[in-house]
Amino acid sequence: APPAPPIEPDPGIMVTPPRPPTALPEPPREPPVTPAPPPTPAPPAPPAELPPDAPTPKPPLVPAPCTLPEAPPWAPVPRVPPPEMPLPGPPPRPPP
Repeated sequence: APPAPPIEPDPGIMVTPPRPPTALPEPPREPPVTPAPPPTPAPPAPPAELPPDAPTPKPPLVPAPCTLPEAPPWAPVPRVPPPEMPLPGPPPRPPP
């Protein structure tokens, strides 16, 4: 009777291993990666016509970065008192 309980946990563990192997046999994902390289050579040609339009899209990108620097203002305002001001608590003892 005692050996029966330990046998149950083992079967459960063996059921999980079979699943990982199924993921490995999925070769269809690799083929799609190969077709991607061909599209890259095509983009080089369009750039010739893009130059005139390129200047317009760039301006909008400049304002975006400026907004980021403005957001951090809250950081430079630490609540910790400056070193010059005495820390909260009893006054420093006078020199002997």
